[in-house]
Amino acid sequence: MKRRGGFGVAIAGILTLVIVIGIGAAMVMGNAQSQGGSGGGIGSELSNGLALVKSGLQFAGGDGMSTVQTDTVSLISDTFTGSAPVQPTCSETPVNSYIQLTNEGSSKGAAVSVTITYAGAKNTFKIAGACDVGPSGSSAATTFILFKGPSELPNSPAPQSGEQFSGSVAMSDGADLPFVGVFSSGYQIVKATAVSLVAARFSKGAPTNATCSSTLVPGDSYVMLNNTGTVGAGIVGVTLNSGSSTNSIPIAGSCGIGPGGTPLDILYILFPPKSQLNFTAVAGQSFNGMVSLDDRTSVSFQGTFA
Repeated sequence: MKRRGGFGVAIAGILTLVIVIGIGAAMVMGNAQSQGGSGGGIGSELSNGLALVKSGLQFAGGDGMSTVQTDTVSLISDTFTGSAPVQPTCSETPVNSYIQLTNEGSSKGAAVSVTITYAGAKNTFKIAGACDVGPSGSSAATTFILFKGPSELPNSPAPQSGEQFSGSVAMSDGADLPFVGVFSSGYQIVKATAVSLVAARFSKGAPTNATCSSTLVPGDSYVMLNNTGTVGAGIVGVTLNSGSSTNSIPIAGSCGIGPGGTPLDILYILFPPKSQLNFTAVAGQSFNGMVSLDDRTSVSFQGTFA
């Protein structure tokens, strides 16, 4: 599924290099003959020829290559039950239906459209806005193409969960990145709606586990989550940052939030009194963090210690 976006540039550069070498050689030979074997003339023209060759080498090298490939593809059938197509967008965070792009090359790539083939018909969506995939090792080396529902597959019926699809992502350099998958059912929309961390209830030490409950426990610090999606979500961990300190906090026991509209669509991640963090919490100190979900998405939160 990999496509090297700079391949055409590299080939063009190599052809240019061959031409440049030929021209340089001809210049050297021609001047050698006209100057009767003069060492200075030959040296000068050889230097000029080598300069041209060096220029050709630099051109062949270009700015590097993009090696973008499709990775995880998660398309939810409920996303495509609308009455009109909705253009996908791009983000560094996966939400609902998405196609993950990853770049292993040294230069960025850019996606321009997506085609989803289902029930024998092709459905092409132009991506709204920029959709760059940064070079390998950068913070933007992974990008997600997001489909926000309700949208429509303009040339196909509404998909059913469990049915197969295929398709491709068109890149700005002309490459097509293929993908296949199976439509899943439902989607989750989890957000942090309230946060209360009391500094006096934390001490400095190795981070201790958090727990989960559908009801708030008096005396506990907490992050409150709410799900308005059609399916539940599992909680796998919490990251809490303050200043230069980062704490990875495991969840003790099972932890999940129910679908929207059910009694379990609100969940509290609890930090009991005497919980530990790897820094000394002080009232008024700012913090931010992420709650990691079992589908590899995350929910952000922020606040100040009370």
